[in-house]
Amino acid sequence: MRRVSMRTPLIAREPSQYAVRMKRASRLVGIGAIAALTAVSLTSCRPAPTPPSATPATSTATESPAPSIASPTVIIEGGKIVVGDLNSSETTEIPYTTDVATAVADLTDAIGVAPTVVHHPLDPASPCLGAFTEYKWDGLELVSPPVLTAAGNPAFSVDLTGTESGNAQLFTSNEQHIGSTVAEMDANIPDAIVVPDGGGVRYDVQNPHADEFERWGALAFEEDGVVTEVVAPEFYYGTDAC
Repeated sequence: MRRVSMRTPLIAREPSQYAVRMKRASRLVGIGAIAALTAVSLTSCRPAPTPPSATPATSTATESPAPSIASPTVIIEGGKIVVGDLNSSETTEIPYTTDVATAVADLTDAIGVAPTVVHHPLDPASPCLGAFTEYKWDGLELVSPPVLTAAGNPAFSVDLTGTESGNAQLFTSNEQHIGSTVAEMDANIPDAIVVPDGGGVRYDVQNPHADEFERWGALAFEEDGVVTEVVAPEFYYGTDAC
């Protein structure tokens, strides 16, 4: 692992170099269905002279419970992606060291659609970026090889910007998500570290006992106290890669 070149905490983050070069994936917006109500007119009848006593009919119909629908989940953590289901305890873990083809296949199964693949050749004007490939879904993308991070020697990095993608719901740890507040992440993620002055939230630190300037994990960025983006794996103090 390479030593970091900076010795001051990351307080505010400019967009990463590769993030500047790519469009943000648009969020999937759910469209609700509108139910129609039909009015039924009832006619009244003149009563018979001496009608027998009648017992009103009683309806025995009962409302059917809503079906339990499997909902795939994709959880972004500091050292891995976890693919699961809200109705099942079974999960698939995808460490960032996983071969990118396997990672893309597992995520495609959960999301239900294949990603858009964009290849970027080496840009002589930005030699630190190198050549890389983006695998882009709505709200989620993988970058391989990772750009400007070598945290944990990953095969790819992840950039989370939405809450839904295809069939899947997208989360950070403990069901926090894009749109959660910094206070909510701090309260619900046990190892969350809030960086002062709008520096975001570090969580799921992978090497908490290492030298402070070598620590890495997941990093959530915020605007006005609301989480807008999560990247992982990420060195919290940068690297001396370039």
